Amino acid sequence: MGFKSSVQVGSMRTSFFTTSLFLCLCCFTTVAGSQGSSSSPSKRPEGALIQGVTQSALKVPIPQMQVRLRNLSNGDIVTGTSDSTGTFQFVAPEGNYVLSTSLATDTAEQKLRVTDRQHIVNLTIPSRKTVHIEQPAISVSQLRIPFEARKALQDGLAASTKNKMKEAIDDTNKAVDLYPQYATALATRAILERNNNLQQALIDAQRAIEFDPNFGLGYVALGSVYTESGRFDDAVRTLNRAIAIQPDAWSGAYEMFRALVGRGDYSAAIIQLQRTCNLVPMNFPFLHLAKADVLIGLNDRASAIRELEAYLKEAPDSPESANATMLLANLHAARSRSQQ
Repeated sequence: MGFKSSVQVGSMRTSFFTTSLFLCLCCFTTVAGSQGSSSSPSKRPEGALIQGVTQSALKVPIPQMQVRLRNLSNGDIVTGTSDSTGTFQFVAPEGNYVLSTSLATDTAEQKLRVTDRQHIVNLTIPSRKTVHIEQPAISVSQLRIPFEARKALQDGLAASTKNKMKEAIDDTNKAVDLYPQYATALATRAILERNNNLQQALIDAQRAIEFDPNFGLGYVALGSVYTESGRFDDAVRTLNRAIAIQPDAWSGAYEMFRALVGRGDYSAAIIQLQRTCNLVPMNFPFLHLAKADVLIGLNDRASAIRELEAYLKEAPDSPESANATMLLANLHAARSRSQQ
């Protein structure tokens, strides 16, 4: 009996693509840092969303800046890096913190009281000379993005992490309306639209690349749309370009995994999924479920059982826990029959 991939016809198809949507959006929202020594790296952080931009005194975004979030009550420090648009993000529990970044001898620091809501805190390097630093990771079109458009996109991304999809789409539409060449907003909208309007998602992803040909996440979005459309060969070709631009970005590896599963190349898919697990900055229990699904296709029941057990341990109350429990029971039964 052949393997029925969850990407194609399996009972977990909806979960696979819904989770893929969440993971894709995380590519645009999350600037990952390593947890402090008292934090468990195996658990996804919970708390309020803290977002902002590292920028010069002239309000020009400065990309690839290390940002530190220090908990004043226990001294724990979480670090992250601003992305190609200067945007950073943390999730932190309620408490008092210091947010800081440094460039050479210049330091920007902000104290904040984190409560149960979204916080937007920009870090401005005081020296005006920083506007002249070399910024190879940020394009001219990105530098022209109005603050209002960046803010609208940040609001949309924050809404998406709370599963408020209508609000997320409305805010992302606003960002595109304010700056029609906003590649990140177009790519984000493509991801948000891909389950309901594939044609528009394809147009948005293609426009994102047209406006910024070196925008790796634009190719990730386009590859994701191709996978959703069943154009797996086009997806693999496009995602190879994304990975070439950003080889350390887990999003490209994850979307390549999806495309390869769709194409039926399970051996290559499991390699890309392992790359995803190695690169992803925080633990997503669903990756265990995805890996188990492919391992079943490779007839590796023992490894699939281990992945399902890990998933149920980390996400016992998830919407897919019942399906995972049933699949695990079936695998155990099949293994018992084979040993008789």
